Amino acid sequence: MLFFSSMRVWGVVGAVLISAFACSPPPPPPMCTPDTSNACAPKDCVDNQLVERRLDAGTACATGLCDGAGTCAPSTCTDGFRAGMETDVDCGGPACGKCAEGKQCLGGSDCVGQVCVAGHCQSRCGDGVRHMGEACDDGNGINGDGCDDGPLGTCRPTGCGNGVRAGAEACDDGNAIDGDGCDSNCTPTSCGNGHVTSLEMCDDDDTDSGDGCSATCRIEPGFTCTGEPSACVTTCGDSYTAGGETCDDGARVSGDGCSMNCTREAGWSCLGNPSVCMTTCGDGVRAGMEACDDAPPAEAGDGCSATCTLETGWMCMGVPSTCTTTCGDGVVAGAEQCDDAPPAENGDGCSSTCTRESGWNCSGSPSTCMTQCGDGIVAGLEQCDDAPPAENGDGCSSTCTRETGWTCMGMPSTCATTCGDGTTAGTEQCDDNNVQSLDGCSATCRNEPMEFEPNDDGVPNTGAFGIGGNDFDVGGVAVANATAQGVIDAIGGDAVRVAAIGVAGDEDVFAVTNTTSTAKSVRVDVWNGALGFGPGRACGSSIDLGLTIRSATGAALADNNDRNGSADRCPGITFALLPNRSVYLHVVEGGDDQAVTKYGLEVRFSEIVCGNGVLTPGAEECDDGNTVDSDSCSNACRIIAVDELEVNDSVALANASPVQLTGDTKVRAAIALPGDVDVYRLTLAAEALVRFETFIGTYGDCTAATTTLRLLDSGGAPVLVDSASSGQGGCSLLLVPLPAGTYFIQVEETGNNAAIERYFLDVALPPTAGVETEAAATMGQNDTVATATPVLLSALDAWALGDHMQENDVDVWSITVPALSGVRAEIVEGDRAVETCESNDLDATLWLLDAMGNTIATDDDAGRGYCPRIDGLRSPSSAAVFSLARNHTTAPVTMYLRVTRSPSGLLTPAQFIYRLQVTVR
Repeated sequence: MLFFSSMRVWGVVGAVLISAFACSPPPPPPMCTPDTSNACAPKDCVDNQLVERRLDAGTACATGLCDGAGTCAPSTCTDGFRAGMETDVDCGGPACGKCAEGKQCLGGSDCVGQVCVAGHCQSRCGDGVRHMGEACDDGNGINGDGCDDGPLGTCRPTGCGNGVRAGAEACDDGNAIDGDGCDSNCTPTSCGNGHVTSLEMCDDDDTDSGDGCSATCRIEPGFTCTGEPSACVTTCGDSYTAGGETCDDGARVSGDGCSMNCTREAGWSCLGNPSVCMTTCGDGVRAGMEACDDAPPAEAGDGCSATCTLETGWMCMGVPSTCTTTCGDGVVAGAEQCDDAPPAENGDGCSSTCTRESGWNCSGSPSTCMTQCGDGIVAGLEQCDDAPPAENGDGCSSTCTRETGWTCMGMPSTCATTCGDGTTAGTEQCDDNNVQSLDGCSATCRNEPMEFEPNDDGVPNTGAFGIGGNDFDVGGVAVANATAQGVIDAIGGDAVRVAAIGVAGDEDVFAVTNTTSTAKSVRVDVWNGALGFGPGRACGSSIDLGLTIRSATGAALADNNDRNGSADRCPGITFALLPNRSVYLHVVEGGDDQAVTKYGLEVRFSEIVCGNGVLTPGAEECDDGNTVDSDSCSNACRIIAVDELEVNDSVALANASPVQLTGDTKVRAAIALPGDVDVYRLTLAAEALVRFETFIGTYGDCTAATTTLRLLDSGGAPVLVDSASSGQGGCSLLLVPLPAGTYFIQVEETGNNAAIERYFLDVALPPTAGVETEAAATMGQNDTVATATPVLLSALDAWALGDHMQENDVDVWSITVPALSGVRAEIVEGDRAVETCESNDLDATLWLLDAMGNTIATDDDAGRGYCPRIDGLRSPSSAAVFSLARNHTTAPVTMYLRVTRSPSGLLTPAQFIYRLQVTVR
């Protein structure tokens, strides 16, 4: 007020002065304005002057407290002033520590004792200080650890009834009175709290029924309950099943289903109160009156019946019962197929294990067993038992006895007639009480029709050459005579004829036909009829017969002299016979000048099957035992060959023909008409040893015709010719080394006066196997079988170069000849053009030796010119001298070829180079 009054005084005075000095008023005095920018040191106007007024230290200011220097500094919890959020000096609030008892507070969180009453901190239970009225104070607020926080913050010892709910206590009403809502065990008054109240009969601390004290705390039937919490036990023998009792029949004894401790005994079931117990049949436990009890289900037929009684024929033991039949008790039971009277034994139809023996029928109990004739099982007194039906006439009668003239073996019985027992039975056509063939009744009891003369032209005539004979006339007499004896027909099956060459010059003819609808393979064999011989037995050299297959006009279709060389001088031929065709078998003694007391002619027919390994000439060109089409024999049994294209009967036409030869080639061709010739062009890219060979009818053989081969140079001029049948039978072969260039090979029928239905030209370039091991121009290195040169050892068609530049040199070469195979070995020109087989400058001798070095065959000039050749491949009739140049065994053998100078060539050069070519097949 004083300040404002002074201002008013100054205003009046000023107005007076201004009025007084209106012409030149004085300047107004400066106005003083207080400065409060520093709250701790404000400045006041005193006498119109600013005077600082510093506030006391600790005075609150905007950011804290004023210090003694008049600065507003931030407050701290140790500055000795109450400032900021502190509820009392340096305590309380969120920043400073708790306030002690009596200090100002806003809430319990400001106080050490966590208790704020009327704005001041108070002591509490758990502050670690035992205050008046506290029984304890453990310095924490945790109940249940021995000292609890009681009502109104007082501390009391932990325990039910202290008024503090702690630990597992569900309630605590501060007393130990039951039934007031919180019982003396600090659980709410209720059934199941373990305390028996006035309204409860028991309380077992749970509300489960079935344990003696029910969910409503009533004692359950069969139980007695005592104590708190109640302990309830059953009373065994009180006729009430309770608790762990599985039965209670009122009697504490065992053996009646309910034991003396009230548990159900094994094998029983018990129901009701008091318990009524019965055995349970089928539970696997034998109990009570049960005689047995097997695993469920309880059923009849397994030894233990559905009522657990022992079934007839069974014995049962063990728990659960294992029941077995008693074999031999005469009762068929269980899996028993039979059970005859004791003892149980084999051989009476019912075995010792009560199974029905094979071939028997058993019925009844005890079982009666009888054999069953016709079931294929020989049993009991049966002598035989063949497949049903049981009937007479098949060797085993309808009563299973062996019929006369038969022998029966095996099960089911296979019965066969006993040929030679004198009884004609079954399919036997005869039985002459022996097994000698060619006596009218064969060793297989087949009729052997006897030849009757005449069966040729009726005029025995000696002097024929070889096996061709001279009694098969074109006029038809021989055909008529052969037909009159009975034609051997494929529709009637195999046949045998017994015959003889009665006198020297006698010849026999037999007719064979095929009235079936398919071509047949026909095998004809001639056998020795002497004692101890017969069909299937080789003739050896005791007789010598030949066989020619002829047409009705007498044309030779096939022939054979010796089936197996000197080891078997009788013939054998296989050929094809088309439907509705007939042929004639012409049998001649080897020289047509000897009689033959008895021989047998056997004719066998079979189906022609390509791929069975049996060649049927006339129907098959080859048969390699398979139906593979990628080898040399097709799946149609045709040689894999190029077919000839006519016209090719000149060099010019051969040049123009699409059929051009450049290496190994087979050509299938024909001489269509007498006088026809076939010419083929061969071009060699390099020098080679070439073999030209013809076959007629069947590849690898040559029958019923002859050929001539002519080798021509590039201009068509003759180089070499073979008309001497150097190949198989009457076929030709040329083996010659040729320089690179163009050549022609010409094939013709020898004589140019007949046709050839089919022939094969085989052009082969055998590979070289190497050279001999002996050094050039030396001797003595490979002159024995022990030191033989082995390069040809595994060769089937190859050549090697030999050196014979020492006059007395001997070269030995080893070769392997497979089972049942022959070998052809030939020497031809080496690598010196001046030495040729025809010039006599290559005059050698060739020897074939066995494994011991013994001579098998030898030759000097059988090859081309003066060159030697041993040919074990040729037909024996045309090369009998070389018939031993074969391996007649069923295993491979090692043989040796020896080359020397010719003993007949002593006046010719003894030094030469040669090629030794070997073919094995």
